[in-house]
Amino acid sequence: MIFIGHVKTVTCGKSSPEGFYYDSYDYDAFRRLLLEALLCGRPYCRAMHNVRTDEFIEMEFEQAKPDTVLVVDGIFLHRDELYRHWSFSVFLEADFSTTYERMATRDGCPPNPNDEANRRYRDGQLIYLRTCQPQARASLVIENNDPQRPKNHYWFAATSIFKSRIYWFLAAIHS
Repeated sequence: MIFIGHVKTVTCGKSSPEGFYYDSYDYDAFRRLLLEALLCGRPYCRAMHNVRTDEFIEMEFEQAKPDTVLVVDGIFLHRDELYRHWSFSVFLEADFSTTYERMATRDGCPPNPNDEANRRYRDGQLIYLRTCQPQARASLVIENNDPQRPKNHYWFAATSIFKSRIYWFLAAIHS
């Protein structure tokens, strides 16, 4: 698992939706220390910040093997500064009512997406959906309201190199 998270200096306010969308992660560091490093064959860094403790950690760099495949899981990954880096991307789409029920179970937040306690996250996601249109940028969109029966909404084939892998991936989703 590789991730680089870093709570930047909060310019929009810790409780604001804008702060959640614009300030939650240091995407410049993510690009430089992971994506571009891997692309250029330089040593990369897995992490620089512990999100749970909100503390910086000592960065350790390592060299990737030539056949390394990077899989990234996270929010806001179809932002302007990131989406062009992906050879293939998946956007999991689910109704806010479904995602907030899941968050309530996982994190203890209120299950109602319109609850004031959820405003920062809900409205931050709305900023992302409106400005980045991840459904249009993703290679594959999966409707994930029912994780036991995800539905392929639509998908776009990447280069011909990836087509056989995409078909295998789609077959695996339907299994």
